[in-house]
Amino acid sequence: MEHISDDRKALREFLRVLTSEGWAIFLVPIRMNRLTDEDADVTDPKERERRFGQHDHVRFYGCDFEDRLRDAGFHVAVIHATDILDSSQIDQMRISSNELLFYCQKLDSSKRN
Repeated sequence: MEHISDDRKALREFLRVLTSEGWAIFLVPIRMNRLTDEDADVTDPKERERRFGQHDHVRFYGCDFEDRLRDAGFHVAVIHATDILDSSQIDQMRISSNELLFYCQKLDSSKRN
């Protein structure tokens, strides 16, 4: 998601293609102590690396990522990797033990706000 210029459109497309029983897990570079940092005018690879953590990223997500998912229409549960994975699974997946997993399900349209 951090590579996609219009992530909100992409999230709506993820939601559209999920079956009613479908689910998705999003893992993104995230800093929970601040809001998402994005600026479409930042095109210099060195500045992108400085601001967004990698030369080909267009944003660095923050504590508002869950809101983006909900705004797209998902029901969201934020899960710590260690709550559902053991250390060998975490190693195998090459994720951090303190990784946040955003488990998303399609809401029945009659249950949306």
